[in-house]
Amino acid sequence: MQNKYNAYYINNAVRIFNDLGLETERGLAFAYDISVQNGSSGVGADFVNQVAAMPTDEEKMIAVANRMYSNMTNSGNKYAGDVYARKMTIAQGFGTVHGVSVNLALDYDIKDRIVTFK
Repeated sequence: MQNKYNAYYINNAVRIFNDLGLETERGLAFAYDISVQNGSSGVGADFVNQVAAMPTDEEKMIAVANRMYSNMTNSGNKYAGDVYARKMTIAQGFGTVHGVSVNLALDYDIKDRIVTFK
């Protein structure tokens, strides 16, 4: 049962990863976090196209995190700050989530290595 649901999140993450033009492990972690926590970025197709044209994964992730945060705060979502902290931690590679300091490279070996799918 869990594999069935995890497959959904993974497939959705790969779609988000590709739509945003991401290329790195951190980009894939970002897309997976969106898939599990939010379902989709909810930022709109025109914005996704703008993001995909940005030169680096970090720029893309920060732009999406900022837009998601703005959308969530405008709609009064009480979890906007938590979502933003998680997204920015992944986008920058380090940060604080739920009061815990995280460094993706040191703590989880999630770096900016290029991801390819077969």
